[in-house]
Amino acid sequence: MRRLNYNQLYYFYIIASLGSIKDACEKLHLTQPTISGQLKALEEDLGYKLFDRKYRKLILNDMGKIVFNKIEKVFLASEELAEVPLKKNQDQTHHLRVGILKTVPNTFVNHLYKAVSKHKGIKITIKTGHLEGFVEMLNKDQLDIVLSDTPYTCLKNKFNSLNLGSHTLCAVGTKKFLPLRDNFPNSLSGKPFLHYTSDNTLREELEMFFNFNNLSPEVHGMIDDVNLLVQMIKEGDLISIVPKESVASDIDSGELANLGDIESINLNRWAIMSQHSQKKAFVTELLNDLVSESKEASHQMRELVL
Repeated sequence: MRRLNYNQLYYFYIIASLGSIKDACEKLHLTQPTISGQLKALEEDLGYKLFDRKYRKLILNDMGKIVFNKIEKVFLASEELAEVPLKKNQDQTHHLRVGILKTVPNTFVNHLYKAVSKHKGIKITIKTGHLEGFVEMLNKDQLDIVLSDTPYTCLKNKFNSLNLGSHTLCAVGTKKFLPLRDNFPNSLSGKPFLHYTSDNTLREELEMFFNFNNLSPEVHGMIDDVNLLVQMIKEGDLISIVPKESVASDIDSGELANLGDIESINLNRWAIMSQHSQKKAFVTELLNDLVSESKEASHQMRELVL
């Protein structure tokens, strides 16, 4: 019985998963001639090509898809075994790589830290940025989770979006804006408002809210980072609408005032994972704890009154 070279099959699996030899070289820390040579040797051993080249990209052909489907389960199982401790009581250190969108408030990052603190041996690295770049990093297995305010689905890359719970919004400003509580939300019209940029998902939601209620706040600026927006609101000259969880402590301390809840908008939080990260047991366990932390925080927000 003919035996195929395991390393060559693994290199093919990585190339097919990432979509290019260049990305495979980065992941495997090997040179392009080495990877290309091993792929060529595998194709010669099999007796047929595995990829078609289109616009400088490698696309699995029909035979390549058959081979990939057969070996995918083997290498996914191998990755799962790598997560199993060699000894029953052996301590393991896991590295959790998280991408967080700028639209996610710092308070939600605190929920993440609380969830991580329940697990021994987890080191966490956090990056902030935009969804498009994070999706590419997930696909290259450079991130385990992306925390977002929008889900992401892609059958080709087999991503999964887990709903971490919903949160409410409220209008906020310093105490000098307290009179706006009367006749809310109509009182927002004509008032100095700090809005979100068009790439922030809250922008579209708020525009629909304004149009439905025939409101015309006076926009003095736009920003994409909700945490920076809250800091600017504290300066005292502007109002805005933010996730209630992001200003809970500021409202409790009196630094900011809740001018009114936006009950018609529910903001969801999502954890986006790739196929690789879904197979990691510690990631699944941590997400379960994060869901619990998020639900508890959501319950506390409902109890926060004007």
